[in-house]
Amino acid sequence: MPALFGSATFKRFFIGAKPDKGFLAKAARAANARRFAPTTEVETVSFGWVPMTDPLADKLLQEDLFVGEHVCLGFRMDERVVRAADVRDELKMRTRELQYERGRRLTRSERGALKEVVLAEMRARATIRRKVAELVWNPERQEARLFGANKASATACCELFERTFEISMEEVTPDGLMHRAGFGAARPAPEPKKVAAAKEGDDDAPF
Repeated sequence: MPALFGSATFKRFFIGAKPDKGFLAKAARAANARRFAPTTEVETVSFGWVPMTDPLADKLLQEDLFVGEHVCLGFRMDERVVRAADVRDELKMRTRELQYERGRRLTRSERGALKEVVLAEMRARATIRRKVAELVWNPERQEARLFGANKASATACCELFERTFEISMEEVTPDGLMHRAGFGAARPAPEPKKVAAAKEGDDDAPF
């Protein structure tokens, strides 16, 4: 787990407010209400909270969440990977088989129904891609660090955090830091100057 072993790779976030009084008692209940649940046959992506030390556990306890002044949460996202090319190939093969059996072309509604069946079957046996990240939140400083997250899982984690605790979460960026410091938005980098092409025979032409 990156957060537990001192990984230097993390994303920083501003937290919009300090939690209300009584937060300690409500935190575990709020996190468990949005804990991770495996994907179903009709879902391609599922995400939720897990204990930081055990992403396979199905419940978060009070002692899982609090380490000193920090709130520590594991974030797990599972995605059933179904390649579009594989769906097209399977659909083409099944369409040919049915058309041969029935001696006619399939109607548009029949092709649509067949596609739904093929998708459901392929999702059920698809490989699951798992991503686990760790969120360390300091409520007093209104800051958080997210370890081991890519762009997609960081976006999903922010959405889950805001739904769980009803507090905004904003990634720290250079523009955001300048805005908070009162300097406004960062100026865009100047465009590179265009150098006119030298004419043939020009003594000042570059080599």
